[in-house]
Amino acid sequence: LSAKIKDAADQLATRDNMLVGGLLVELGKGDGVLSLPARFDLKQRGPQAMQLLGLDQIVVVDDRGEVLVSPHFQAHVGEIDDYPAALVREHAGGVVLSSYDVLRQGTMIHALVLQTARVVADGEQSVVVLAGREVGATILDRIVRPGSVQAWLVDKSGNNLLSRAPIG
Repeated sequence: LSAKIKDAADQLATRDNMLVGGLLVELGKGDGVLSLPARFDLKQRGPQAMQLLGLDQIVVVDDRGEVLVSPHFQAHVGEIDDYPAALVREHAGGVVLSSYDVLRQGTMIHALVLQTARVVADGEQSVVVLAGREVGATILDRIVRPGSVQAWLVDKSGNNLLSRAPIG
């Protein structure tokens, strides 16, 4: 799964990608500021890009950390999010397991996702592109053994994110 996420991120995080490349062109036209028509276009293209690449999460931020694209959670657009840039700095293109907020049937939930991030530049404009795919309890199914091994996934504060007891 990690290889698939890296591949999808590599396809997305390029000047040749319609979503990201077009975004960089529009940022260049507006000296780093997107026009309203460009924002509308990104809102339309984001879900298509997610679907085509088999992703559950795309976040694109500018050099100030402003979220420009977030098709899985449109309310995130316009907010400041330093996480994608930190992911690039701390993990240099590697894949990490994290949690993110997603709106499902009107309710905000925390979902587990494998994520990676890349920097894309064109001239003076640059963005950070985060790509993620949601994972569920099946990630723990590989290590659970009936009668002997149970598994929990906890965050750094010790909060249980996911648990799996052996069946049988």
